[in-house]
Amino acid sequence: MRKFFSLIGLGVLGVTLLLVAVYPSRTPYSPTNTSWNGLSDAAAEWQMTPVPSLNRLPPGAPGTVLVLIPVLRLDTSDVDHIRRYLNDGGRVVLLSDVGFGNDVLAGLGLPIRLAGPPILDTLFNEGHPRLPKIPSVPLLPPGSALVLYDPTALAGTSGMAIVAESSPFAFLNRGTGRADPGSPRGPFVVAAWAAVGRGTLYVVSSPSILINGLIGHAANRAFTARVFAGRRVLLDTAHLPVRSLDRARAGLHAAATLAAGAPVMLGLLLAGVVGPLVRLLRRREGDG
Repeated sequence: MRKFFSLIGLGVLGVTLLLVAVYPSRTPYSPTNTSWNGLSDAAAEWQMTPVPSLNRLPPGAPGTVLVLIPVLRLDTSDVDHIRRYLNDGGRVVLLSDVGFGNDVLAGLGLPIRLAGPPILDTLFNEGHPRLPKIPSVPLLPPGSALVLYDPTALAGTSGMAIVAESSPFAFLNRGTGRADPGSPRGPFVVAAWAAVGRGTLYVVSSPSILINGLIGHAANRAFTARVFAGRRVLLDTAHLPVRSLDRARAGLHAAATLAAGAPVMLGLLLAGVVGPLVRLLRRREGDG
């Protein structure tokens, strides 16, 4: 009976580990999330390198671009690492609509800010006012447009280069979903860039431009490729949300890596210790 229950327990454990390994992530903006709000398509297309800590940013900044989606708060040292990376000639693409994007901008000493309320457009949109079309994109050929989900407006962009603006019919949603009297009207800046040190900082007021559900819409992919400019793409994963399944999968991957490396390490140990010992014994036998 004890063996039976042991087998049952091993079976349940095996099924659980299998589910952890194969069940797709649903964490927003995760490079392993294959659903509409994940970054798996962009991560594969641009071969993004995850950066689990900003103190691991590479020294070869001029050939790289860092994608930063600050869902979690950055501390002072994180902003310092970003500043050094920019000063060394790196490029940062800050994708944020609310939350901690403004902390990054303030920490870098820039006047630009994310307004917060989302932009709606009942006339120029991709099937819904929360998916406004952005028709003015100076970086791309005339007639190109972006499609973003719940972008906000950028304020304080004086002195920055404007690279995307909403239509004049867009408005900031104050909670009613309608263009009420007094609601700020477009066009609104939704993307801009500025030189910081020897590098460049791009600010786009919605992370949605990279998600699986929108990367293929309108000119989102072409715009992203233009901003990345052929550089090696780094993705800051330290400030993305982490769910229990992600932690479990990471632990399973680490355990699998350790288990896979154990035989190799044992083989190296045997080759490095046993091999010389055998040769020594043979030499002594020959001397005898």
